This record gives sequence, structure tokens and C-alpha cells, in this order.
Amino acid sequence: MHTTRAIPSEQDLRATLNSTGVFNLITDDRFLGTIEAHLPTHRERTYPPTETLAMFVAQVLSDDSSCQRAVNERIVRCLQHGLRPPSTSTAAYCEARVRLPSDLVESLYKVVGQHVSDNAPIKSLWNERRALLIDGTGTTMPDTPDNQREFPQPSSQEEGLGFPEARMVALSCAATGAIIDATIGAAKGKATGELSQMRILSRSLRANDVLVGDAIYETYWTFMMVQDIGCDGVFEINGSRTRPGKHCTQLVLKRPVRPEWMDLETFHLCPKQITVRQVVNCQRGYQPRVFLTTLTDSKLISDKQIVKLYLLRWNVETDFRSLKCALEAGILTCRTAEMIKKELSVHLLAYNLTRLLMNEAATLCGCEPRSISFRHTVQLWSAWSLSGCQLDPYQWDQLLKAIASRRVGNRPGRKEPRAVKRRPKPRPLLDMPRSAARACAHRYER
Repeated sequence: MHTTRAIPSEQDLRATLNSTGVFNLITDDRFLGTIEAHLPTHRERTYPPTETLAMFVAQVLSDDSSCQRAVNERIVRCLQHGLRPPSTSTAAYCEARVRLPSDLVESLYKVVGQHVSDNAPIKSLWNERRALLIDGTGTTMPDTPDNQREFPQPSSQEEGLGFPEARMVALSCAATGAIIDATIGAAKGKATGELSQMRILSRSLRANDVLVGDAIYETYWTFMMVQDIGCDGVFEINGSRTRPGKHCTQLVLKRPVRPEWMDLETFHLCPKQITVRQVVNCQRGYQPRVFLTTLTDSKLISDKQIVKLYLLRWNVETDFRSLKCALEAGILTCRTAEMIKKELSVHLLAYNLTRLLMNEAATLCGCEPRSISFRHTVQLWSAWSLSGCQLDPYQWDQLLKAIASRRVGNRPGRKEPRAVKRRPKPRPLLDMPRSAARACAHRYER
């Protein structure tokens, strides 16, 4: 039996228990107002909302993202602080994740992303303006009836053989890589395309921003949208558009027919034509590339500056790679559509918190935020979070310097074949639903 001693209350020990890297960043004074505004009224549970969110984010950052691993870490941390550990069952933690308000997670990742973008180093901005990159990507999830209803699988896959697929369209800060805003929806169906999602994301655009996107976004309605907001846009010319002469610097876009999503009154308020500027990038050994932009003053912004800005667009692809590969958001794991959306929001929160650390490290060391390795930052942050120790100001600076010490190479124009050298194991493909394949398992034996 334990000797008699004064045992502090669980609430007193909880503050010590929560002194971990993930919880400290989430409950930072800069974001505490967002948490308090969306935190529901709740009774004292084994997994309160803020702790559940911190565990969920740590789960995303971990190499083993299973719920069992998250619960086991919680048990060890409770034992370290003299608290009664929870059960090894994951049921209570999974129920706590379901109770976690979706608005809280979504609002928090947006607030963190905006904070990182607003505090980008001045030298990282484009002409002292915030440049935002827009693009879309896909993600898959478990093949459950609820996921199939919300995110149907591609029509090219037979029923029972494919996986539900979702499309995410996001706005990424060109200077810091933070995700400002994102939407998730079905990958097929009416009003699910990237242009439809872009109109929703326009809520996060500010006056004086510069929006950069590929050819799919180059439409009359996009140029009208950015002009109404008071920002500018740079897009590669759409392949369906007749390309003007190489020496033509101005292009007039006439108003097309009214789209289905626009009402008649709004359509009549749209200008009948919009004048944009054409920029041609000629590079030896490559086909000329044509860009259209609302930055029509060539004396103020040169063609080289426009080309250099558009070349930053590739960074959004590496941002998606960091999100989908380093944080494993490419294959989500939840079994209901509501939890899929919440899980993706938690991935975006973990991603933006990582960018927050990278931005603070870049500010301290005087380098570009994008020159710091994303995976290196995740590894250091995860190691600190697992230690459960508080860092004093000197130790915190040393952690940021360690984050900034690992740089990524700047390799513009690099081309690599989209192929892998290591062969996968020679397994046959499942060509029937798994429930039916069990009856004839001999077909798949080697």
C-alpha cells in the first residue's frame, strides 16, 4: 500500500499533464479566444475537448496514427504525473473525438493559418503583397456506406472494389506555406469542381492579395471575382482559349453566357468585357508559356516578375505532398462522412501548427520559411511533445534553431520521371468484393 500523503486534485495535476508541445501550441494566447468561442459546455470527463483535440493532433503527427497508440501514450503520461490512468480501451477516446465540435477544429486551423500568413517575413512577400496559391487534390477513405453516400467512388471502379474519393481545394500562402482556407467535397457531381470551390474560398481573399492558379482557374468569372474583391490574379492561359499573338500585350475577355449558378440580376451587373495582360515566357527547349493577369501596368510590374510569381505556384503541390505524405492525409481513416471532414480539419490544424513553428524559426534565424524542412520540423516537434517537458525561453530558442538548421534545396526547373525503382510485392489485384473473394481465396494464393 502507498504511504499516506497529500494528493493534489486531478484538476491541479491536469495543468502539469497538459504541459506538452501540442497542447501548448493549441492553447496559446493567440488562439485561446477561438477555442473559448467554440468550446461547448461539458462536464469533467476522462477526455475533455481540449485534451481530445491535442491528442488528435498528436495522433496525426505520430508515425503510428492509431487510436490505440494515442490512448497508450495518455496512460503513460497519467502514470508519470500520479494520475489514475484511463482504460486501455479506445472506445472512450473515439467517442470523445465524435463529440469534438467540427466548428472548433475548422475555425482553429483557419485562425492559425491566417496568423502564420500575417506574420510572414517581409522579404518573403511578393512586392510586399500576400500571394495565395490555389489548387485542388484528392484523398481517399475507408469503403463504408456512409462515406460512399457523401463521397462516391469514381465511376470507373466497380462497386465493392474502389474507395470513396473526396476533393479538397485549398488556398496556400506562397510565403509561408500555411493553408489559409480549404473546402472538402465529393470528387464528382454537380457543383463539386474546383471552380465552384474557388467561389467559396473567395471568402478568405483580401484586398491587395494576389491569387495564383493554373489554367483551370483562368476564366472571365475568376478575373471578375478578383477585381470585385480588390485583389489581382495570375493564371496560365486556358487551353480552350484562342491564343493571341506573341507580341499582343493586352487581351479583352468578353462576358460569356450566364452560368447556372448566377442569378439574372447579378449577371447584368457584370461588366461586358475585362481587359487583362498577356505575358509570354519563352525558354529554350520548351514550348512558350502564356500567362494572363490583371496586373496590366508593365511599367510597375515587369514580365519577369509575373513569370517569377507564377513559378511559385508549384509550391502548392509540395504543400499537398507534405500534407498527404508527411502527415498521411492522402488516405483518411474514419468511417463516417462527418468524421472524415473533422479528421481532415485536424490534419490541416497539425499542418498549420507545423508551419507556425517553421515561421517562428525562420524569423529567429533570418531565413525563408519555405527553406526549412517540413518533415524535420514534424520529427522535432513530435519528439518534444513525447518528452512532456516544459521549455524555458533559452531552450525554446534552441529548439527553433534546431528546426531552422535543416534546409531543403532550391532546385528550380528540376524534372524527375514519375516512376519508382523498387518493385512492389507481386500480389494479384482484388477483382471482386472482399466478402465474395473469401469464398474462393484459392484464386489469390501464390
